[in-house]
Amino acid sequence: MLHRILRSLFYSLALFAVIISFAACSGSNENIGGVKVIPIGETLEGSHKFAKMSDYFSGIDYIPLQTDSICMLGNGYKLGFPGDNIVIADAVSRRCMLFGKDGSFKGFVGDLGNANGEYSIFMDLSVNPFNGEIGVYDFRKVVVYDRNGNFVRNVVCGDMASERGFFLASVELFDKYYVMNGCDYYNDDAYSIFIDENVNIVHIDGQIAEPDNLSNERPPMPLGGRDAAKAYIFDNELYILSKRADTIFSYNNSLQKTPRYILDYGKFVGEKRVAINGVRTYESDNILLFGLFTFSNRFAFMHEYKLTMCYMVYNKRSGKTEIIPYDVSAGKYGFENDIDGSGMSFLPMAVEGNAMYQVVDSYRFIECAERSNSAKMKAVAATLTDESNPVLVKAVLK
Repeated sequence: MLHRILRSLFYSLALFAVIISFAACSGSNENIGGVKVIPIGETLEGSHKFAKMSDYFSGIDYIPLQTDSICMLGNGYKLGFPGDNIVIADAVSRRCMLFGKDGSFKGFVGDLGNANGEYSIFMDLSVNPFNGEIGVYDFRKVVVYDRNGNFVRNVVCGDMASERGFFLASVELFDKYYVMNGCDYYNDDAYSIFIDENVNIVHIDGQIAEPDNLSNERPPMPLGGRDAAKAYIFDNELYILSKRADTIFSYNNSLQKTPRYILDYGKFVGEKRVAINGVRTYESDNILLFGLFTFSNRFAFMHEYKLTMCYMVYNKRSGKTEIIPYDVSAGKYGFENDIDGSGMSFLPMAVEGNAMYQVVDSYRFIECAERSNSAKMKAVAATLTDESNPVLVKAVLK
């Protein structure tokens, strides 16, 4: 208990020092106390440009995933990269499948069910960057497989969560830790909880009380939805963010915590009109891509009045932030594709090394190829039908 209190006090003092530096250095959008500042408010107010692929990517490839009755994917995909394979989780079939990077089907990761090594419902997918293990989260437990899809262990965390009033939304496998991200039922504070294989709590990140002091009562969902913590892994460090926080922190595998980015919302700060959405956040050596909730606020670049989300990309080299435009023809946001004959727009679903990836349903890919003058797209589309498995789009970063 004492070490947690001292650690919390240390981080509070460190963050206070950063905030004091922020106030003293107003006008700077590049670096405050050694922490990069992302100028979100300035970009939203109008001094922005739309992100084009040619500014960030050097090339693009289209890889059809093998079409076979046994491995058909539905929709709502999440990707991971265990070893030389790609694991794709399909929210429709609730199955996780392994494909080679050439698109060939390699097999299933586990199966649906309640037996040892099975998951009852798919909620989240994570790949451990340290050993390639695959974790499938089903609300009650994390089922762990090796990089080839063979069962390794179950980590049953559902009882721990319900007993302490935790709502667990997602998981990240991070070295020897299982990092459960979510919030507490009572006051909706975001948190990330680090546990080991025996479901011992190793560390908690977030503005919450000690677990044993939390109420077991579960009030209704707060207006506007829960403020669940989100996490992603980059360069063997775990990054944690939430929509109420203005700082993104990282942890190394020794659980040393470091502030990495300050989110400068400008005039939107504190108004709950703009907040980061960590569901789709990806980082590479040179860029950070993230989504924003816009709540009641509307911006001219947002195409439909019902949209409450937009996307931005932060250029780590220049310190500038750009809007990712809305592609009316595709009905979604995406980088303007100006590197492949006005091909389809690109919004990443995963990042590995020097490449970002997107999965596109075959019928949509065929439609985009017909509108495009990309010879590469047209050649791939000619091999597809509307019933084919999706196409994996790989964009190589500069």
